[in-house]
Amino acid sequence: MRERALTRLVVVLALAAAASACSRGGEGGPQQSPSAPAGADDLCGADDLQWLVGRLRTMAPVTADMSRRRITCTTCPAPAEYDPARVNVLYDLKSGVVKEVRCG
Repeated sequence: MRERALTRLVVVLALAAAASACSRGGEGGPQQSPSAPAGADDLCGADDLQWLVGRLRTMAPVTADMSRRRITCTTCPAPAEYDPARVNVLYDLKSGVVKEVRCG
């Protein structure tokens, strides 16, 4: 009887660990978009906007072509396609502070 209870406990713990690993992304940390291919240049101009890191997202300058800029929170769902000509400005949802600026 004790052996059966121990087996059930092991199974329950294994399932809980698997479910926990699958559910990360909300508050477990930022969702990562595909990164730039190795050796990719700054085709989008992200280097020019690095000054935004640590500042409020509302300070991001408006561009004429917003299809080349994505401003989203680090935990918000976003399409995963990589566009080397698009600037991604990622900010903290609660504070509105920019955490990262990168191409993609």
